[in-house]
Amino acid sequence: MTRQGIDSLGQSKVASTIGTVIASFMVGLLLTMPVNADIIAGKQAMQEERYKDAIKLFGPDLPTPSTSFEAHLQTGKAFLSLGNAKDALTYLNNAVGLNELHADALYTWAMAKGELAEQAGIFSAFGHIKDARKAFEKVVQLDTHHLAGRRALIDFFAIAPGMVGGDKKRAMREVEELKKLNREKGLVAQAAVFQAMDKTDIALSSYGDIIAEFPLNMEALFNRGLMHRDMKNYEAAFSDFEALIEVSEIQQGDLLEAKKMHRLGQYFFGSVASRSAQNSAKGIQFLEAYLEAGLFGEPFRKGFAEYYLATLYMEQNNLDYAQELAGRAKQSSDDKSLKRLLKKMHKKLRKIKKANSKKA
Repeated sequence: MTRQGIDSLGQSKVASTIGTVIASFMVGLLLTMPVNADIIAGKQAMQEERYKDAIKLFGPDLPTPSTSFEAHLQTGKAFLSLGNAKDALTYLNNAVGLNELHADALYTWAMAKGELAEQAGIFSAFGHIKDARKAFEKVVQLDTHHLAGRRALIDFFAIAPGMVGGDKKRAMREVEELKKLNREKGLVAQAAVFQAMDKTDIALSSYGDIIAEFPLNMEALFNRGLMHRDMKNYEAAFSDFEALIEVSEIQQGDLLEAKKMHRLGQYFFGSVASRSAQNSAKGIQFLEAYLEAGLFGEPFRKGFAEYYLATLYMEQNNLDYAQELAGRAKQSSDDKSLKRLLKKMHKKLRKIKKANSKKA
C-alpha cells in the first residue's frame, strides 16, 4: 500500500472515530434534554408559585440517577410550600439519603421536621424538634455561610424549650456569627431573640432602628406589626402591615419571599381589622386578595382568613354572606381555636338577625 493509501486509511479511521463520538454525544444529549427540560420547567413553575404543576414536572425525573437528587429535593420544597410537611419529608428523606452532605437539602429537611413538630402531638413533636436542631447544626458545619441555616438555628435556640435544647445565650452567640456574615440579617435575628425573651421595649426599639437603616426590610416590618397587634396597638399594626404590602412590591432580591411577605401583610392587616373592628373596607380588600391567590403556607390560614372576612362583612350588616363565609371557614380547617371563634360568631349572627326581624 502506498503512503498516500495509508494516509487515506488513517484519515478514514479518524473520521469514523470522530463520527462515532459525535453520534454518541448527540444520543446522550437527546436522552438528557427532556430530563433537564423537566427540571428547568419545574423550577420555573416554582418561581411562579405553581407548586402542584412543579410536582408533576419533577415526577419523571425522580427515578433517573442523574436527576433523582434534584427532583426529590425540589419536590420536597414544593410540598413544603403547599404546607404539606408530611409529604415533603417523603421526598426530602430520599434527597438527604442521596446526598447527606448537601447543606441546602439538609436545611430543607430540617424545616419540614420543624413544621411537622408544630402539627404533631407533644411526644412526637419532641423527636422532630431534636432532629431539626441536629440538622441545623450540621448545616452550618457543612456551609458556614448558609445564612438561612444559621438563622434557623438562632430561632431554634431562642424559641425551643430548654428540655429539647433551647438556649437563649447560645442564640445570641449565633447572632454574633450571623452579623459577621450579613449585618442586616444579624440585626433582625438579634431583635427576634429579644422578642422571644419578652424584652418588648428593646425589641421594638431594635426593629425601629433596623427599619430606619434598612427601610425595605420586610421581616422587621412584619415582626414589629405582630408585636403591635398583640399589644393592641392597632393603628401601629395597620401601619406596619400596610408598609409591608407596599415594600414587598418593590423588592429586587428574593421575589418568592417578597410574594410570601406580601400575602402575610394582607392576611394580618385583615386579622387586625377583624380584631379591632376598624378599617373594615381595606381589611375586606386585602383578605379577598389573599384568598384569591390561593397560597396559604400554613393549612389553617385559609379558614382563619375566611373567618376574619366573615366578621368584617358582619360589621357591614351583610349577614347572609358573613354566614356563608363562616360555613366555608368551618370546612377549611379543624383548628380548635377557630371552631370556638366560629361558635361565638354564629351566636352573634343569630342575635343580630333576631334583632333585625323585630325591627322589621
